[in-house]
Amino acid sequence: MTESIETRYVPSTLIRSFSNGALQKGEDIYLNRKVLLYTIKGQTTKSVEEYVSKLSKIAAFKHEGFHYILDTAFGEHSVLIVQESKPGRLLLEEIQQKHWTFSEAVSLVATLGISMLDAMERQITGFSTGIENVWVAADGRLSILNYWDEGEPQKQGAVGLCGLLLQMLSRAAVRFGPYEALHTHLENIQIASSKEQKDALVKLFKRVSLGQASLSALVFGLQSLPAAYESEEAQIPFDIQKEPVPARFYKFVGAGVFTIVFLGLMIWFLSSSSFLNRNETLTTKDIVKPTVNTTNTPVPQNQPIAKDIPSNPPQNELTTPTLVGLTQAEAEKQALSSGLHYKYFIEPNGQAQGAVFKQDPQPGSNISKGDNVTFWIGK
Repeated sequence: MTESIETRYVPSTLIRSFSNGALQKGEDIYLNRKVLLYTIKGQTTKSVEEYVSKLSKIAAFKHEGFHYILDTAFGEHSVLIVQESKPGRLLLEEIQQKHWTFSEAVSLVATLGISMLDAMERQITGFSTGIENVWVAADGRLSILNYWDEGEPQKQGAVGLCGLLLQMLSRAAVRFGPYEALHTHLENIQIASSKEQKDALVKLFKRVSLGQASLSALVFGLQSLPAAYESEEAQIPFDIQKEPVPARFYKFVGAGVFTIVFLGLMIWFLSSSSFLNRNETLTTKDIVKPTVNTTNTPVPQNQPIAKDIPSNPPQNELTTPTLVGLTQAEAEKQALSSGLHYKYFIEPNGQAQGAVFKQDPQPGSNISKGDNVTFWIGK
């Protein structure tokens, strides 16, 4: 590692230590800016060369869901990766102090999932979504730090996102057991959501655990969850929750009685003022006599309105998008953006390896929003 690199980037605060290195806050002396310094030590010459190859492939990738790589330096047995610095801290440090609502947690994880789909288009996959590798910015957004090393299988892709969301909802610093049981863990914990929301999320987790839902299907599923609102308990301020039930009851009853008395006094005052401004006596001239309808004009009867209106409006009609010729990731993203569910099969096809060569329904045909589209990918 050159002397200019070592003098240019000055470490300041340790964020986290790893078995083979550390993540630190630092400063770029030359450009007077804050940076993150990711140091990897104890590497062999071969492993350093592998890092050179890996980092060269992702160095140009710039996305708000990932910390952009500003610079790299390679020593005989070490690697230095300089990344952009964002105000915030590791999710590992935030997880037990921050309380996310159901809608907040789902929205943040879904947004991170969209970022991962964008990375997938650049063949950037396999990184960890563990809370030790996720950064929480000052505005609450989540971003990935290390996206060049391969993470543990249960922390990758759709399964990793499910585990991340489960930790945020339960505020657990330690990830739960085998990923196959994520939906079981979700069923057994209490979260601030409606029963309908939790049941829908459990079903989605189960599909992911069984390999029936890809990353894009998970993102679409999160965005399609029932309208997010907090449970009754979550809406009650924490200090009120701790009060005994009778105390809360009397407090609310007292407030209701006060409101009724106040409204009664206001009505009496307004009525009295109106009475004083009127004439003290009324003569027969002041009385307006009602007119009597002496004609035989029939009185119109109540007319029925909005007869035969269906209780549920028909679904929006769509045109099936063209998926043939796209890669798997592109086809999934196109289907989701069109508001469709999808499933796919991988079959031998010498002319379209890695691309969609057939779809059903055919491109341009009519289809309803939420319907399924099936496509076949060549291998």
